[in-house]
Amino acid sequence: MKTERLTVFIETQNRMGILSKILNIFLEEQVILSEVYTSELPFDTGKLITVEVLVNKINAEKILKYIKDIEGVINVNMTHENEIIYRRIILFQFITDAYLEQSALQQIIEENNVQIIDINKEFIIMSKSGSEIEIDKFIKELQPYNFNQFVMSGKASIRN
Repeated sequence: MKTERLTVFIETQNRMGILSKILNIFLEEQVILSEVYTSELPFDTGKLITVEVLVNKINAEKILKYIKDIEGVINVNMTHENEIIYRRIILFQFITDAYLEQSALQQIIEENNVQIIDINKEFIIMSKSGSEIEIDKFIKELQPYNFNQFVMSGKASIRN
């Protein structure tokens, strides 16, 4: 049976060990996990666990049933990759003098709609959000310029 890239959205109560129980289900079913990330639900009502998987339809339905049976799970939905809007966020830092001396770097920053978060005498901290493809392309453009620090978030996802 054909495997598909699917995203599972799991709304849970704030309970210790619930993430472990959920991930064990994927492990027991030998499902390939692409990414796992968590976030807060609105109004501090619980957590949203987002899991990207490669799985066939039969296993996907079985996994959903098992997850729904876990105490503390509020809601479970599975969607195809094309039914989701997502963004990654990156933060990066350059030495201020190095940035000011590189007009090509400044042009890349301007062309990519980068937000400057903080500027001081020593460092400039910037932020960019975009799709995985946009972020990967942007990072490749930055590589020759030796940024000091770099960190990337998991995907922030929302269903269409």
